[in-house]
Order: sequence, then C-alpha cells, then structure tokens
Amino acid sequence: MGNVMLIPARRQVGNNARKQEEEKTKLRVAAYCRVSTDSDEQATSYEAQVEHYTEYIQKNPDWVFAGIYAEMKLA
Repeated sequence: MGNVMLIPARRQVGNNARKQEEEKTKLRVAAYCRVSTDSDEQATSYEAQVEHYTEYIQKNPDWVFAGIYAEMKLA
C-alpha cells in the first residue's frame, strides 16, 4: 500500500446555518373537514372548519398548504 495522505475536514465559515435552513424542505399539509348532516348548522360548521384549517396551515412557515379534503355525509 502506498503513501496515504490524511486531509482533515475544515469548518466552513459564514452563514451556513441560515443557508441550510433556507434549503430545508417544507412539509406539505392538507386538512380534512367533515360534516355529517345537511342542516344549516353543519353547513356553517364546514365553512368554519375550512377557514380555520386553511389559515392555521398557511401561518406555519415550515408548511405548504396542500388543500382541503372534505366529506359531507347526509344523515
């Protein structure tokens, strides 16, 4: 075996932490909203759920809003 030269790792200087944070993959998040009857109260409940979860997901800087999944079961 020939000569082996060991090259030690060097610490990088600069804004690496911020660069890595910017390159961090965001999590795609969707909400599931559901109502079980066709009453007016349930219709407004559905609208409130959609509004709440849409705003909640969009406020998180680590998430990407992927949409709303809905189920409306009539009793």
